[in-house]
Formats: sequence, structure tokens, C-alpha cells
Amino acid sequence: MRRNVSVTVQLKMDLAVDLGKAEFPRTLEWLLRSGLGGLLNASPDSVALIAADDPLGELTKAPDLTPVLEPRGEIAVIWAADDVRRLRPELSRDQAIQVLRFCEQHHNPDDGINWHCLDLVAEQLFGRSAEGVIP
Repeated sequence: MRRNVSVTVQLKMDLAVDLGKAEFPRTLEWLLRSGLGGLLNASPDSVALIAADDPLGELTKAPDLTPVLEPRGEIAVIWAADDVRRLRPELSRDQAIQVLRFCEQHHNPDDGINWHCLDLVAEQLFGRSAEGVIP
């Protein structure tokens, strides 16, 4: 019996320096289709670029989880270290991630994670800030 199965993977690839932002998704799709051959469905949406992290920032694509979650009837709200650092610019990226992890593990499910939660946890973990303002 044949069936379509969605698989989510993370790939780390060495890319040619001259590959541009517009070419990247098409090239990636072509490489996957040629490498996986007949395993991929012929429909164009059988390969979806969800996110890309490029140290140079040229090919970076912010995460879009919609293609993964929508078919399952789910959504996601994403908080980033940069959000925490908007409140607390003096925190390092690692400290901001600590705030996010704490919020994820200990937030009140009735209230969720919000600016107030981020601010309170940052203060709890790293003390008061003279600069912090809730957006």
C-alpha cells in the first residue's frame, strides 16, 4: 500500500558561495528531488523550506512552521532571544535563552508566555534592569 508520509528533517549543507537568496530554495528542492528520486511526491509542496540559518545572513530565512503545523490543525507562537533582549538589552544571547527556557518550562498555561512573563523571569534570574521597558 502506498501512502504519503511527511518527514521533517534538519540539514546542514556546504553551499557554493555564489548561490543567491532567490536561487537557494529552488536549488535545495532540485538537490533533494534528484537525490531522493521517486520517493518524493511530484507535487511542488512536497519540499518546503521551513527555515535557514546562514552565518553570513545572506540566505537566512526566519522559521515558518505553517507548512508543518497547519495540516495537523496546530499553530505555534515563537518567542526569540531578541524579544527578551528588547526588554533587557544588557543580557547576553545565552542569558536571554535561559529566560525563554525558564518561561517555557514554568509559565502559567492560563496566561501563556507574554512580555510581563519574560520581564518577571529575567528579573528573577538576573536581577532588576535600569533600562527595561515592556513594549
